[in-house]
Amino acid sequence: WLSVDPRKGDLQAYPAAVVQMLEQALHAKKPMVNFGESFHGITVHLVGPKFEQETSRGRRDVIRREVEQEAAFVSAFIAQQGYWKEVDRTTEGAKEINLALRPGDSYRLATTSL
Repeated sequence: WLSVDPRKGDLQAYPAAVVQMLEQALHAKKPMVNFGESFHGITVHLVGPKFEQETSRGRRDVIRREVEQEAAFVSAFIAQQGYWKEVDRTTEGAKEINLALRPGDSYRLATTSL
């Protein structure tokens, strides 16, 4: 699970504990997870065509990627359309960015089917 920094266009990985809660909520078909003060006051919305993170300061795209266990990085296509956001690779101005995965950046899924 990653977010796209809307000002810089960077990918940011969520910590494993947050990822675990997001996965549980997704599988339970919950529309959102409100982390409150336990994680920067964010709420992650899990409905619609794209997931989104909301704070008192704004919104950003949230990306869920399944990667191989030994993956060294994860990638996404982003474009600046008023702010940086995830887009399809065919979108004009799209660029692929990579984020190196560190230990703890991913969460092992018990199942990959939703």
